[in-house]
Amino acid sequence: MIDKEDNKNKDLYKIAVVGNSLLIKSMRLVGIKHAYDVTDESADNIEKIIQEVVLNNEIGIVVVNEGIVEKIANKRLVYLIDSSLKPIFIEIPDYNKPEQYTDVLKRLIIRAIGIDISKK
Repeated sequence: MIDKEDNKNKDLYKIAVVGNSLLIKSMRLVGIKHAYDVTDESADNIEKIIQEVVLNNEIGIVVVNEGIVEKIANKRLVYLIDSSLKPIFIEIPDYNKPEQYTDVLKRLIIRAIGIDISKK
């Protein structure tokens, strides 16, 4: 007989957050433990932190500020962020740059099914 407790947490992944201090504080309030404040970090350190998160097999979702992704010079890492399925990266707009808002949900749908279903 299979013990339900053994299977209960088998497929659960953790959420990580890489971003500015406001995002980190708000995510810690809701219980996210893997939070990396990269407000004052150099691009090289940001890349190292993101690579560390990608290599962590426990993490399934990474929430990241768009401004953080824009600082990354390594094109292979940017491609990984845009195309990775595990962990999946969810880029959220920076609160102080509303004019650069992108439709995050639309991008995720296109990434998931491969086409833009909103075009007529």
